[in-house]
Amino acid sequence: MAKVSVWLTSYNHGELLRESIESVLNQTYQDFEFIIVDDCSTDHSQEIIKEYVKKYPRIKAILHEKNIGRGGLAEALKDLEGDYVAILHGDDKWNEKKLEELFNRLNPNRSLRLARMKKQAEEKK
Repeated sequence: MAKVSVWLTSYNHGELLRESIESVLNQTYQDFEFIIVDDCSTDHSQEIIKEYVKKYPRIKAILHEKNIGRGGLAEALKDLEGDYVAILHGDDKWNEKKLEELFNRLNPNRSLRLARMKKQAEEKK
């Protein structure tokens, strides 16, 4: 079972989505499951996601057939494998040590279930 569930949300992020996905795949910490949720994008986001799912079996996709305006994380929490959830949006990207640094900071004695990620630009402040 993965220690971290990475939850990437996308809505019309096609121009930035590859960079976002690659930033997750290139993490130094690799004990994670990777779920990409697309909220019925009208651009080419779903095609990009399908391409990555085919190439990387570790990626699971949830492709909404109609726009619901949210990522569906609350409904999916019970099905996630990780002890922690890291959220990333399709127009964000992580530095390669994001998960490693986050995981090393987490105190295993706390009941933390959701680790909210910030945009890479905010990390450098």
